[in-house]
Amino acid sequence: MAKVTPKSQAFVRKATDTLEGVARRHPRWAAMGGLVYVVASLAFSGVHLAQIHPSLTNDYWWPDFNSTGLQSFIGDVYNVHLGQSRRGDFPLVGQVYSTKSYGDNNTRMEWSASYGRQLLLDDIPLAIAVNGLRMVPLELNFMMVAPYCWLDINRSFAMAHTFKRQRRCEATKQSNAALYFEAMTRNCAPNAMYTSTERQGINGTILASLRLTIEGQWWIQAMETHEYLSIDDEVSYWTSRGLTKWKTPVQNLNHDGIDDSIAIRNALGYEQTIQIKKVSRVGRSLGRWTTLAAYDGIWNDIDICQSIDASVLLYAHNSFANLGIDWDVDVLGPPNTVGGNLVRQFVGPFLSIDVER
Repeated sequence: MAKVTPKSQAFVRKATDTLEGVARRHPRWAAMGGLVYVVASLAFSGVHLAQIHPSLTNDYWWPDFNSTGLQSFIGDVYNVHLGQSRRGDFPLVGQVYSTKSYGDNNTRMEWSASYGRQLLLDDIPLAIAVNGLRMVPLELNFMMVAPYCWLDINRSFAMAHTFKRQRRCEATKQSNAALYFEAMTRNCAPNAMYTSTERQGINGTILASLRLTIEGQWWIQAMETHEYLSIDDEVSYWTSRGLTKWKTPVQNLNHDGIDDSIAIRNALGYEQTIQIKKVSRVGRSLGRWTTLAAYDGIWNDIDICQSIDASVLLYAHNSFANLGIDWDVDVLGPPNTVGGNLVRQFVGPFLSIDVER
């Protein structure tokens, strides 16, 4: 029987001619070509590495970047603009930000130690305020020394020390979320009022009075069962109730801290952060707490009222105002001086003074 073979057999045999076949026919040229390829690859790789080497010496892919030179300079530039509350684009060069030398081995960034307080005394964006409240427990949030005007966001339960200050709250402070106790409690854990170090005082001076009314019982239940909303939804809830800003009063019980960083994005789109300032919060001694005369803090209100079974809610039957107790004269008890009487006459009674920037 005749043998059948593919018509393309000759073509297939020709197709099997590979580089090996060429190398066998031209061994010298193949070797030279391979050598040239290897040498050229190594040479171009070396040139490429030499070109990008300055950028690979740090995580920011920034040639000649170091901690005492460029990093300190960039930190100074940002600190100058942030200290002046500037926003938007600004040039890194072309302006004189500092006359110091950035070539020394110990060049450091410069900033104002009062910058943290400057931020806190400005109107803080609501989203940042919500996030800050959720980062610390209830008792640390008390340390804002906020002179609360209301317990709840619906403004059903007043908390000012005096009826006169409560009228001032109604007239000028309804939009300030920092003066609502609920703005804090709804952004702490649902059981925070029962596990806080101030739990007994909160129960005796706030919750006990609330349990006497249906509306108060509803508020307690809402705080006990609340769940965190997203930060955007929480802000929307605040603004829907007319709370449009967060502004804390001037206080010098604490030296406010700051932890500030900027992000640098490299050519590959990756971001690295640089810390441009950090100061820890420091508590001052009671003897140096001079703003105590303006307001003594909610934790002191709770402790003082608890000691005589009183309530911090202004319209409760056992509030200081309804018991005839004067926060200025009976609690603070400052000396009866000409200066003190002038403050009372033209500013207001002590422990009920709003000190704002």
